[in-house]
Amino acid sequence: MSLNRHKSVISFLLLVLLTTVVQATTVLQQSLPAMTKNAELIFEGTVVGLQAERSGKRIYTWVTFEVTDVIKGDYHDSIIKLRYLGGKVADMRIEIAEMSLPKMGEVGIYLVESTSKQTVHPLIGWGQGHFLVKSDKKTARLKIYNSQGLPVLNIDVPSENRLTKISSRIAAGVKLGSASNSGRLDNRPMDVKDFKMQLKAWR
Repeated sequence: MSLNRHKSVISFLLLVLLTTVVQATTVLQQSLPAMTKNAELIFEGTVVGLQAERSGKRIYTWVTFEVTDVIKGDYHDSIIKLRYLGGKVADMRIEIAEMSLPKMGEVGIYLVESTSKQTVHPLIGWGQGHFLVKSDKKTARLKIYNSQGLPVLNIDVPSENRLTKISSRIAAGVKLGSASNSGRLDNRPMDVKDFKMQLKAWR
C-alpha cells in the first residue's frame, strides 16, 4: 500500500471515530445561572499556549491560560492547562462539530466543568461557557462577547423547565447583539465588570 493510500485510510478511520464521538455527545442548552452554579472553576484569563498531541487514534489540544482573575473556585496558580478533543498533528486533523477552540492571545472568561476530569470539552455547556473579553475602541472599557464574537447585551433568567433545545453555543437567556451594528446604543455589550458581578451573584 502506498504512503498516500495509507494516509487516506487513516484519515477515513479518524472520520469514523469522529462521527462516533459527535453522535455520542449531545449538548443541551443550559441557563447561565445553572452553569455558574455547576462549574467547578470560573476564571478570566489569556491564552498563552496551544499544543496538539496524538494519543492513539485521537488528537487532543492542550490550551494554556494565564489566569488573571478567579471568579469562582479554589485555584491559586497563575497558569492553567485545559484539554480539548480535536486538533491537528502533522497532516492529521480531528474537528468536532459545535466545538471551537480558544485562539492564541485571546482574553476571555471560561466556565470550567471540572479541573480533575478529562472530558471531550473542558467548559461546561461547551461553547456556552466560553466568553470573550474585548476593549471598546472608543472608550477603552472592557466588554463581553460570546465565543462567536457577538456582543452580549444582557442576561435574562429563563425557566429551567423550558430548556429542551440543543445547544447552539449560546446559553439560554443570553441576549446577543449583532456584530455589524456595534455602535448602536441598543447593541452595546455588557461591561466585563457587570458580567462578572452577575456570575458572582449566581455562584
